[in-house]
Amino acid sequence: MKTNLRRHSMSTFSCTPRLDELVSSIFAEAASRLRAAAESYVRQETEALHQTARRLRFAEDHSVWAATLAEAAAARLPRAVVFALENRELRVAAVHPAPPAPPPAAIPLASAPALAEAVTSAEPVAALRIPSELGPALAAWFESAFPNGATAPAPARFTAFPIEAYGRIAALLYAEDSLPADAGRLELLADLAGAMLDRRAARANGNNLVSLTTLPPPPPRQAWEDLPPETKKIHLKAQRAARVLVATIRLYHEPLVESGRSQKDLYRCLQTQIDAARDEYRTQYLTASPPLPDYLHLELLRTLANDDESLFGPAYPGPLV
Repeated sequence: MKTNLRRHSMSTFSCTPRLDELVSSIFAEAASRLRAAAESYVRQETEALHQTARRLRFAEDHSVWAATLAEAAAARLPRAVVFALENRELRVAAVHPAPPAPPPAAIPLASAPALAEAVTSAEPVAALRIPSELGPALAAWFESAFPNGATAPAPARFTAFPIEAYGRIAALLYAEDSLPADAGRLELLADLAGAMLDRRAARANGNNLVSLTTLPPPPPRQAWEDLPPETKKIHLKAQRAARVLVATIRLYHEPLVESGRSQKDLYRCLQTQIDAARDEYRTQYLTASPPLPDYLHLELLRTLANDDESLFGPAYPGPLV
């Protein structure tokens, strides 16, 4: 009888899956679900960005453009504000959610040090929502319209993202309590919004475009230190645009980037995205500016290919210039 029980017990145990197989199965199922969730998230983010781009592109006027940008930026924030900048004065162009108190009239840029720094540096600036950073008028308005309350006595944080259009910083995106992980999305939104303004302006002046066949051969390139200040600004703008285009590819197509690297064929895996970026860079900078290097190729090489040109694969057409 004891022997039979022992045999029965051993037989039952032998039919039970091994622990390592069970653990492997659990991890495989979890990994599959994580991949599916990540792919769903990327699809949702891509679609949201695409819809925002369309709304910005076809906005009826600047007020609709500003409202669209504020709404898109505030998707995961307490609030977002779009400031228009003209003649060194700030004006609240849009707030989302809508404030209970009307904003102040034109505010001198010099009175808001953090916002002035974002304009001067053309880079995002993080600060606290206090008078010494925002200026007395803006800080007082924020406190009256959006008080911190007893549950959040500490000053709110914000990041100001400059929006470049018409060859200058034309607006600012104020994102309150934005986390570092969200900074890439917000900077991309700011750059996209500026690009849509430039695109509208270019479309409005389309009749004044010069045929490419009439352009003379490009002059020899000058050393950086010999370039005029305005030309340096164009170079910096082109570099920034290249970073945004490549960052967008990496942000929304990371699985394709990894696949392209492992197969040493990035261009084949990302041909649609790379060709679209090349077309935009060519249109916006190479055909409408002083002679410029292909900053897009350099950024693709640095960010996607880890400075290894062989990872592009044999089909990659190479630099635009």
